[in-house]
Amino acid sequence: FKRIDPDPGLLNPQNETTEIEGIVLSKVLEAINLRIEALIDKDHAIGHAWLMNIGTFQELKKAFEQNLIPLLVAHFNHDLKKIALVLGKDFIEPQVQDLIFADVGPAEKEPFFTTELRYRLVLSERWTAGSFIRIYDKSFAG
Repeated sequence: FKRIDPDPGLLNPQNETTEIEGIVLSKVLEAINLRIEALIDKDHAIGHAWLMNIGTFQELKKAFEQNLIPLLVAHFNHDLKKIALVLGKDFIEPQVQDLIFADVGPAEKEPFFTTELRYRLVLSERWTAGSFIRIYDKSFAG
């Protein structure tokens, strides 16, 4: 067995930075893997193969929607809050949910009420090039 770590440089053929609509794929992969390593470990890093041979924004969105996000969901055991820490609010958004529990009888004068912060996946139709750039550049406002 020979360990092969993700190599974002392989996303830049002939040492040219590969960009799709301003998105630098190698920077996306680097940022994601740094966060995964901090939250879980290096063994759960995303391999460069998931982003190779992507030439259009639609292909990038499809790779995230069908491959990378489901992989992250498995890695983080469906904990969308942690996935939000990896990808950001463009991909996972907080959702405040009010919960009112069932009546438990005369001992309780008022229903038990709580507000809970949950997270949900953002539909891929809402992803823009800026969504992907913000994965590695928090100051990007476009």
